[in-house]
Amino acid sequence: MGWENIEELSSETLREELFALLSKEKEYAPITSTSTAGNPQDVDERPSVDVDPLDETRLAICQWNYECVDYFMLDREVVYMSMNFFDRYVAAQTATVQRLRDSNGTPRSAAPPLSSMVSHLIALTSLQLACKLHGQVECPSSGPQRRVKLRMEDFCHMSRGTYCVAMLEDMELSLLTNLQWKLHPPTPLDFLMRYIKILSTSLDQAIEDNGQDDVEVHKAANLESGWSVFEVARYQTELAVYNRDLCQKFPPSTIALAATLNAMNSVVVSTRRTVVSSRARSQFLHQMHSLGGADLQEADDIVEARTLLKKLCSKTIILPGKSEEETSSESTEYELPDIQSFEYDVKDDTGKTTFSPVSVVAKLS
Repeated sequence: MGWENIEELSSETLREELFALLSKEKEYAPITSTSTAGNPQDVDERPSVDVDPLDETRLAICQWNYECVDYFMLDREVVYMSMNFFDRYVAAQTATVQRLRDSNGTPRSAAPPLSSMVSHLIALTSLQLACKLHGQVECPSSGPQRRVKLRMEDFCHMSRGTYCVAMLEDMELSLLTNLQWKLHPPTPLDFLMRYIKILSTSLDQAIEDNGQDDVEVHKAANLESGWSVFEVARYQTELAVYNRDLCQKFPPSTIALAATLNAMNSVVVSTRRTVVSSRARSQFLHQMHSLGGADLQEADDIVEARTLLKKLCSKTIILPGKSEEETSSESTEYELPDIQSFEYDVKDDTGKTTFSPVSVVAKLS
């Protein structure tokens, strides 16, 4: 899903859609974790000691998943689905082992790590299941998406014969049972698309409030800003999948909002201007509040999520031209902001705080 899908969203149904997504999100509540994941963009900076082996394995699995979906030109959300299945299944297996230990009177201790072969089998089956349910080829906006039909044999071939069809089928049944057939979790992209739609209306509202004369020129600039925010934010949400702690500690709605705030406050390196004006950012938060559209937790959690996302990113983010006709020379470089306080996002042009977004807003009634 891309920018063209956002433009097709109906503003009138945003509140209902966000309500449905938030209700569904609670069914897939993240599992708490205390381990630390590495930085997927810079392998040399990953911790070399006291690292959970699962995180190292998971990092490699996530990278391989992205390579696979890119090769088959699948929607990259498939990777989020696959890693969601993987994380939930591993957590369920760990909980089962602990319950057996408790029932036998065995002292509590860390569960033994999964073998490399078992981890890879779970990962391969998770990807196969995600492709079966959510695999769609990314096509130009002029054409419909088509579903890719990958067979079990194809995934066996991907494993270079390590696993046979029977092994994949047995693991798929185990996955379905342990996940209780809950196979359609909301993703950060689901929320992000709707947040950007709200931002688009906020940008247009800011034009009207300012009473600017050349409305068409400013709307064209707003369209470019909205697209930039979406692409920079989507880049962050895709990187977030690498970090098990980030995905388990924060629900997708929070990850999407943190990525959106980072993107709105990002700076165009060539001009040193922020992508979105402070007035439009304030209007965006007011729109969120009026819609009642997001259970965004406490401000400290938003700051933490924003900081973690920034750590996953490179120093600057380069976006190519928006249209296929634009050349690489028209690429734009963005730099994410310093994350210091949540109030940074809601000051007007004079520096005055215009809106306090703590719990922006939890109640959908």
